[in-house]
Amino acid sequence: MVQTKRILFSAGLGVITLIILNIIINPFEIDFNELGWKFTGLFTGLFSGDETLNETESLEETTSTTVVTTSTTTVVTTTTATTTSPQTTTSTSTTTTVPISDHVVFSEVFYDTPGKDDDEEWIELYNPTDDLIDLSGLTIEDNADTYTIQNGTMISAGTFLVIARNETRFEELYEFLPDLSDLNLGLNNGGDYLRLKNGSDKIDVVAWEEGISGWDLKADTGESIQRDPPDEDSGTADDWKINSDPDPKTGGLVTTTSTTTTIPTTTTITETTTTPVTTTTPVTTTIPVIAGHVVISEFLVDSSGSESAYEFVELYNPTNSSVNITDWDIAYKSASGESWSTKTVINGIIPSYGFFLIGGDSVAPMPDMIDTSLGFSETGGHISLRGAGNTIIDKVGYGEAIDPEGSACLAPPTDNSMERKPGDPDPTAGNGRDTDDNSIDFILRDSPEPQNSASVTEIPG
Repeated sequence: MVQTKRILFSAGLGVITLIILNIIINPFEIDFNELGWKFTGLFTGLFSGDETLNETESLEETTSTTVVTTSTTTVVTTTTATTTSPQTTTSTSTTTTVPISDHVVFSEVFYDTPGKDDDEEWIELYNPTDDLIDLSGLTIEDNADTYTIQNGTMISAGTFLVIARNETRFEELYEFLPDLSDLNLGLNNGGDYLRLKNGSDKIDVVAWEEGISGWDLKADTGESIQRDPPDEDSGTADDWKINSDPDPKTGGLVTTTSTTTTIPTTTTITETTTTPVTTTTPVTTTIPVIAGHVVISEFLVDSSGSESAYEFVELYNPTNSSVNITDWDIAYKSASGESWSTKTVINGIIPSYGFFLIGGDSVAPMPDMIDTSLGFSETGGHISLRGAGNTIIDKVGYGEAIDPEGSACLAPPTDNSMERKPGDPDPTAGNGRDTDDNSIDFILRDSPEPQNSASVTEIPG
């Protein structure tokens, strides 16, 4: 026993000596709580009786040997006891959650256009959901007016829909048609906002140039503002960017009509009764509106050559019977809406699904009736086809015309014509579309293609 204690005493002196040396070399790396534990264990072993010694021996059996690592600058003492204090590493990661919209959103707005805003502005919507969404009756409001989306308008899942101010000008810019072209909002270049609403409930909002406080988006002329990506929706300007190359995307439009069917059925509400139930079935509309009468189908009003030699008016018969148009006339009035004046009294028959051409002597093919005195204004006016008693069969207003069908179509540039749809996109489907809105029914042709009564007939489509 005495010999054992002497050995422990000598060991204790050795440990104390190492500790003192460590203090001298690195006084700031000493854990005094740990030292206190070592001294307690040491002196308990030196001055206790056999029972304490047995505990010490037991401790030696269940602990690992103390390892002392010494360098020129650091002494590290590691003691492993039965009680272990595990090291815990805390890893902190930051997760950014991108809010994804579950409703239709504004995805692009072209408000500061290079030309006339009321011809070139448009709004694009996006449906980020997996469902077909009915837009009927939803409104878009800005700081001055409200636009109501027409009934029967739906947008397919994952698609875009464009609402333009002017269909003809939109098609000139992008070479395809917008989904809708009746936008009546004047988007303010100096700051405005758009709210998509269902009644009083707001669905989405976008603003620019402080149209709403904090929305400082500012597009230069010819640029648009665009949501990027299109389904992100934090409700702030951070979702948007400036797009130097406006990129409208269409194709999401689904138009419907409703048919009502009465189905007798047994319905349980609070009691079982036999009740007729009225259901509305959406039916996709695919048949275009075709005129039931002869129409003005193409015209040219401005030529780089002699206008009197190249001006023309083309007629088209979308019906399944030939029409005698003898004693009908082509009449004209100015853009300001003065009275009609006769330009040409017609003599001829227009075949079923065929054409009839009136124009100058340089028009090709040869007009059915040559007239070098049409004298249409380049900037705007009205052309009409009149029947017996000066009854207007069809008319078109272009440019600055104040009395068109619906709204005026574009005044065609020099050597260009305006043609009734479907026209160039589907050149064998006649020119019979007629919604009674000139801006919708006519498109610009940079390569006019007049046709006369000897031209191939075309079934309207």
